[in-house]
Amino acid sequence: MRVFAGHVRYWYTGVYSSQTRMGGNGTSNTRPTHVLVRSESLGDIHLIILVRREMIWIIRDVQSSTVACGAGGVMRNKGAVGIILTIFGSSMLFITAHLRAHSTKVKERNVDAVRIATSLDFSRYHVKQPSGDDLPPDCTENVDCVFWSGDLNYRVTCEREVAERAIQSHNLEPLIKNDQLLEQIREKAAFRGFSEAPIRFPPTFKFDPGSLEYDTSAKQRVPSWTDRILYKSRQDSITPQIYHYCPTLTFSDHRPVFGVYLVTLKTLPNIVNTQSHWMVRQKSLCQRHEAASDVF
Repeated sequence: MRVFAGHVRYWYTGVYSSQTRMGGNGTSNTRPTHVLVRSESLGDIHLIILVRREMIWIIRDVQSSTVACGAGGVMRNKGAVGIILTIFGSSMLFITAHLRAHSTKVKERNVDAVRIATSLDFSRYHVKQPSGDDLPPDCTENVDCVFWSGDLNYRVTCEREVAERAIQSHNLEPLIKNDQLLEQIREKAAFRGFSEAPIRFPPTFKFDPGSLEYDTSAKQRVPSWTDRILYKSRQDSITPQIYHYCPTLTFSDHRPVFGVYLVTLKTLPNIVNTQSHWMVRQKSLCQRHEAASDVF
């Protein structure tokens, strides 16, 4: 999540005020359904981890770290925030990042991604050296589940007219074939081992703020998926359920993206198995999304 640090408290207020739930007699229960585990900021990059109230007791070993990747490697306008924790018997790492802008800066973004993965410091967790590489230890290599999201800033490399025709015809394949991030992942130049759910929504950048129109300035930027959610897991323990965007939030030149994922966790002795309960909740959430979503 990218948000101006001065507005963080408004995010908290909004999140908690949306968590009221109705009791059996129709009265409102104002106790939040979720509680804060950890939040961390770097400039206007902010990461908030919340869990359902009844699951807070199975969260442990929470730790956070930040890496600046702006000018000189110290400016905080670019970089990443990471939070790692253990839930049941599984370690989970969440990273949100803001990488360098402009379509020509692919190599620089790749370098920053490697720097983030090798510089986030989680002393409570053992980090292993990637085999066969002359690289520092990678914090994503020895974790059960990793989610890496944010304004990664990779672009679509095609003509503006080609992009507009593809969007208008609801045929995204020409854009996906020319997406820089997917190409870098295929070539193992960055985000090695990470995957992304299929993209079935239009590009999320760059819009005229407050409008549904893509960039009408003199620069005429090519519509691109700069905002992404990637994931990586050991033993294929992450299954994407929903990957979509929010077209109605028009205050920015970006459109937010969101995802729902089914994660298989390692169990621990003497902990009640709640798998059936959470699968029912996840199925219900997916059904509500399908019923309410304006599918592109």
